[in-house]
Amino acid sequence: MKKLFTLCASALLAFTLSAQVEQAEGSWYLGTGDATNLLNLFSDNGIGMSATIGYAVQDDLIVGGTVSSDSGENVYDLDVTYFKNGFGFGVSLDNAMEANDEERTVGFNVGKMVMVGSISDKLFVYPNIAIDSDQNMESGISFGFKF
Repeated sequence: MKKLFTLCASALLAFTLSAQVEQAEGSWYLGTGDATNLLNLFSDNGIGMSATIGYAVQDDLIVGGTVSSDSGENVYDLDVTYFKNGFGFGVSLDNAMEANDEERTVGFNVGKMVMVGSISDKLFVYPNIAIDSDQNMESGISFGFKF
């Protein structure tokens, strides 16, 4: 009987712990592009800023978009990211409207969502590595707020 009670208690605890999702359905994510662009603050090119928005359509699945301005024309990117154990695996459609006479590209990325609890429990940092269909690789650090 003691073993049965221990087994039931352990199973209940396991289900309770697994029910806590990291990116809960209905959460909004508002952020700004790549923190590594801040290194160009005093360069002749200046810094490029972009706005990002995302929504968790179900637990650990975020659909989002990015808008940035390049040469006076807005560039729109769409992405879907799935999270598992804090790591995000995403697919993106870059330059969805073919701005600046450039082609659309499909990209894949992987990153780690880190909540910065020492500053605010809503602030996140998302370092990531991406590769597009032209086999260009880049890394970035996105940051923003989760609501």
